[in-house]
Amino acid sequence: MGNLLQDVRFGVRTLLKRPGFALIVGLILALAIGANTIIFSFVNVLVLRPLPIRDETRVAFIQGIHPQSEEERARISEPDYLDFRDRAASFQALAAYRPTTHTLTNLGDPQRIFAAKATASFFPLWGLETVHGRVFQAAEDVPGAAGVAVLSHGFWTRQFDADPSVIGRVITLDGRSFSVVGILTPAIEIGGLGQIEMWTPMATERLAADRNDRALRVTGRLAPGVTVEQASAEVAAIAKQLEREHPETNANWGAMALGARDSLVGSEAWLILSLLVVVVGGVLVVGCANVANLMLARATGRSRELAIRAALGASRLRMVRQLITEGALLAILGGAGGLGLAWAGMRVIRAVAFEPVFELIVLDPTVLLFGLGLALITPLIFSLIPALRASRTNLNDTLKETVGRASGGARGGRSRNLLVVSQLALSCALLIVAGLILRTIREITKIPWGFESAGVLTFTVDLPQAKYAGDQQVRAFYDQLLPRLRGLAGVRGAAVVSPLPLFARERTVQLAIDGHQAETPRDQPWAVVVQASEGYLDTLRLPLLRGRDISVQDSPETSQVALISRELARRYWPGADPIGKRLALQNRAGELTGAWLEVIGMTSDLRSPDLTDPPKPTVFLPLAQSPRRDASIVVKGLDDPTALVAGVRAEVRRIDPDLAIFEVKTLERYFDEDNNSSRILSGMFTGFAVIALLMAAAGLYAVISYSVSQRTQEIGIRMALGAGAAQIRTLIMGQGFKLIAVSIALGLLAGFALARLMTSLLYGIAPTDPTTYATVALILMTVALAGSYLPARRATRVDPVRTLRAE
Repeated sequence: MGNLLQDVRFGVRTLLKRPGFALIVGLILALAIGANTIIFSFVNVLVLRPLPIRDETRVAFIQGIHPQSEEERARISEPDYLDFRDRAASFQALAAYRPTTHTLTNLGDPQRIFAAKATASFFPLWGLETVHGRVFQAAEDVPGAAGVAVLSHGFWTRQFDADPSVIGRVITLDGRSFSVVGILTPAIEIGGLGQIEMWTPMATERLAADRNDRALRVTGRLAPGVTVEQASAEVAAIAKQLEREHPETNANWGAMALGARDSLVGSEAWLILSLLVVVVGGVLVVGCANVANLMLARATGRSRELAIRAALGASRLRMVRQLITEGALLAILGGAGGLGLAWAGMRVIRAVAFEPVFELIVLDPTVLLFGLGLALITPLIFSLIPALRASRTNLNDTLKETVGRASGGARGGRSRNLLVVSQLALSCALLIVAGLILRTIREITKIPWGFESAGVLTFTVDLPQAKYAGDQQVRAFYDQLLPRLRGLAGVRGAAVVSPLPLFARERTVQLAIDGHQAETPRDQPWAVVVQASEGYLDTLRLPLLRGRDISVQDSPETSQVALISRELARRYWPGADPIGKRLALQNRAGELTGAWLEVIGMTSDLRSPDLTDPPKPTVFLPLAQSPRRDASIVVKGLDDPTALVAGVRAEVRRIDPDLAIFEVKTLERYFDEDNNSSRILSGMFTGFAVIALLMAAAGLYAVISYSVSQRTQEIGIRMALGAGAAQIRTLIMGQGFKLIAVSIALGLLAGFALARLMTSLLYGIAPTDPTTYATVALILMTVALAGSYLPARRATRVDPVRTLRAE
């Protein structure tokens, strides 16, 4: 212990003699440790942190599969869930829940509540507990039972100030009374589940439910000894049975089982996380290589000091321990700075992020231990090799050398050059990954929306069925609302649409096309269906290419009509004028669900919510002929649309004071939120790559500078013999250029390998995009040559007379 304290005291004195060196090394390590700690916080959330599920490895999800489904992992209908529950022997129990919304009206102003309807089996299956009260029971989860509700811990705290006496209180949801029976623990409030403020019974009923209404998330606890793979095979077999039994609704529908974590996270998230881990791992390697280079140069420069210590009896082990102790002190400095940077970086991410999963990115004890662990491990990475090399000193040769030559010409040069090449090559590969992601985002933002978003305010309503029981009441509400909104000062237009284009979940239907016969189920015509009021095209400046727009004359009493998109006309009436053609909506059994519709107009295409998908065929139905209780209202303002919010709220309350409006935001705000995650992730990729590049450039600068300091005599002799400044610069920069050329070649190869792994994340560009590779090579060349030029310029200022006299 005494020797260790002595090493620590000596290390502190040594570092204080060169505070600039200590600060540079500390900063490099802080950047590397901070970046890795931030990414580990994502790993902690997605991989390490336990899910709010008892024995989560025994819980799986059942998800639908369809070749034409919008979702890679589709949800399940209520009748299919009940069939899986009755037939699947691989599960001890199955449960289901469905996200929904309610309007809460007896607690002050009407407000929108994000809720979930769940089966009574859901809470015991996941092992969820309450802090007060209880969960609802099987007898309460049947049609006609009295309404009960379980509150989330967060909603209970916000709405009721965590008052335990709320148990038994009656709240009004969509005009129906519910009694509060319990408060859940906050454990479930993670990610998307954290948005759920209230749970109510689902009360499934096989006969009343529609097999086409696939809205349930189905989860189950595996039977003893059953694996997820075995359960998935059985689920797939049952899906085949259901397809045979219900071909009108289940044709081509399959199913699979996935582990709980895989189901909740998703395959694309794993790929992004893996790439982030690779990128920040590269940053750590570059940082450690950079510090190792600096330590190697410093240790080589101390070879005479170490030789003297060896002559006085110090063992090689003691000298290695001393150098590693100095490295550990630097790592502690870097670790403290890294944790501070990580904490600040996480706060920035949470501040700019919209998605709830980013709220979980915190410096919790697990993440803190990881950061401290990096600070303890990194000394071994960057100190051991320099320490071993520096301690392997030829005592006689070193003591015979002068101080100017003690560091030895070429000794250690190959190691330093290898470290520099590895840093630059890794930086090149990381810049390629960042460049491809930035190019992808740029290509996505260039995709036209198909309508004008500037100046448009939107809000959503969901008219409760208890008050708006029939189509006539729904139409009457919109007929009152639209003239009021259009009459507000600063409003240029207003319309109703369901769903909101681009930013709401689409509704797809099968079509019957007059004169068109599908040869196979895959050829069955289909379209996205949108209900819109008159003025919708004008409000959003959606171009009408042919025919006429929806008008107030398109009422329930007139003939049924529809607008179509250009993509629908291209698919089903190629080369023909679609005006006057007929189509109809139908169910999966091929039965018409309404009258034949006459095509009255054709609009330009709208961009798909999945921005990388091509435009989808779309049918626009007049809202008056096909009313919807849930709809979005779009209001076009002359100036700042947010200035219209107060007036919009006031007009809605004049019509219905109990109706809540929600998701009040501009279309541009929707776009910002929709692309927020991509911007954050691309910013992280780019930031980490730039950090790696700057550290690598600093490493090259340090190596060239060190080389110049060791070649002072040679440079002085060359200048004394007539060499000019240009020749000296060429000599020094030539050394750097060789390292740069090798680094770029290796980095482009490594970048290509990484790019092939991320093909599924790219849009509009290929993994071999020449522009990205050429740009990265040019950036790396420019930055690296700048790192070589500064030492080269300093070398031209060597005074040959003074240098030769000193030698």
